[in-house]
Amino acid sequence: MSDAGPQRVSGSTLGNDPAGATMDEPRFESFGGHSGEYWLRNCRGFEVRSADGHKLGTVIDVLFEKRSDRPDYLITRRGIVRVRTERIDVDRLRTVHPEQRRIVLRAAGEAPPPT
Repeated sequence: MSDAGPQRVSGSTLGNDPAGATMDEPRFESFGGHSGEYWLRNCRGFEVRSADGHKLGTVIDVLFEKRSDRPDYLITRRGIVRVRTERIDVDRLRTVHPEQRRIVLRAAGEAPPPT
């Protein structure tokens, strides 16, 4: 990829996971037989919540920058009258719950799951 900045990808699934590419298992809940990578790539419309349960917004897009098979950032939108967007690094994710269409972020200072 070029260094021209993040690549925006919208819409459909990006295809099969490459051999050996998996997310840390503690970060994802299994749902429908799809991998954590699948849900991370296809989380548009998922609600984003802080570690203490406050709603932070809704995922409107995912950005791929370093790799084409795993997003680097989630773009979220919040507000109705004063709409704001925020870019969230996927390394801040604690869990993804596909059955609830919800993503929970780690608390400040919380260590990432072991790899």
